[in-house]
Amino acid sequence: MPYLIVAVVLVGVLCLLNLLLTVGVIRRLRKQAASAASLPPMEEGLAIGEKIPEFAATTTGGEPISDELIEGPALIGSSPRPASPAGN
Repeated sequence: MPYLIVAVVLVGVLCLLNLLLTVGVIRRLRKQAASAASLPPMEEGLAIGEKIPEFAATTTGGEPISDELIEGPALIGSSPRPASPAGN
């Protein structure tokens, strides 16, 4: 019988701890959502057919590229630089 009492008390304490952690996560998410709502909206970028601004970059192969090298219609995309190459 004492084992049963200890088990019930332990489960109750774990449930209270879980409840406290859940309330903390909900409060932090609400605070984060409120601060994100106050940020200015992101720019949409270029419209279809709009001329790209001047730029210079390096391809993943190490070759330089700029707006002067692009001829005719092109699809331009960018992404943040990864911490390490994807192949490694």
